[in-house]
Amino acid sequence: MTVRLAPGANALTTIDAVKKRATELAASLPEGMELSFPVDNTRFIRISIREVIFTLIEAIALVIFVMWIFLQNWRTTLIPAIAVPVVLFGTFGALCVTGYTINTLTLFALCCRSVCWSTTRSW
Repeated sequence: MTVRLAPGANALTTIDAVKKRATELAASLPEGMELSFPVDNTRFIRISIREVIFTLIEAIALVIFVMWIFLQNWRTTLIPAIAVPVVLFGTFGALCVTGYTINTLTLFALCCRSVCWSTTRSW
């Protein structure tokens, strides 16, 4: 049996729910039949999420280190090191509340830029 995701569905929660329900139903299988999951693409999704989190932590540490090298003072480094993540979380929180996505925001920025470019360019 194949399970396909509906558009906009979360693959991780779907496969967890399917595996839980299939395991519950496995007890009622006839003698000699066994339950197996030959294809599970969520393993790669979980690995990718873990790698993104690790890369994000690594990038934050490197950015703070580079700021410290240039500013040469921990107190002056601490202010932007705290302000930048707060602003990013606030931005993504506002995007989530208003229903925008990064794709919509990027498209809006490209449209604004092309309008600004076309209106300031003299032929």
